[in-house]
Amino acid sequence: RQMCIRDSVLIVPLLVLFAVNRKYYQLSVTIFTLVCSFFYHSLNSFEVDELILSELQWHRLDNIGSVVTFITLVVSLMAHPDPQTEALFNYFGFFLGIIFQEKDPWDIRNTVYPVLIYILIWIFSILKRKKFPTYNKKMLALGLLSMVLALSLIHI
Repeated sequence: RQMCIRDSVLIVPLLVLFAVNRKYYQLSVTIFTLVCSFFYHSLNSFEVDELILSELQWHRLDNIGSVVTFITLVVSLMAHPDPQTEALFNYFGFFLGIIFQEKDPWDIRNTVYPVLIYILIWIFSILKRKKFPTYNKKMLALGLLSMVLALSLIHI
């Protein structure tokens, strides 16, 4: 039961970031992930087999949402000047996340590889522009702190 609350609280900074910046695709993906995570952990905690979907189905969707949420965060960090190109990066990341997770959601490589691909694209975009994007330092620090906290609590 604590996991439901913990996961919900840790995703709030992302929800705020995307809402404040009117990133509605990213906000939708993050809400999707929050809902799937809530249902998965609730079914698991209360030992209920099914609520619309089975616990396993909610878990798979939670995995997809988590991967795609990380990708949308990396796309946001790219700070691409063209919204259409940013949208393409987001949609491709969505497809990539689904394909890798569908291959085998329990193989950690299928979680890490799509995110790693996008981190490499982000680095390449910085090198190509020869300029590091300008970030809101307060929001970046809050985001990094939340990420470190979330990653440190994954297996608790």
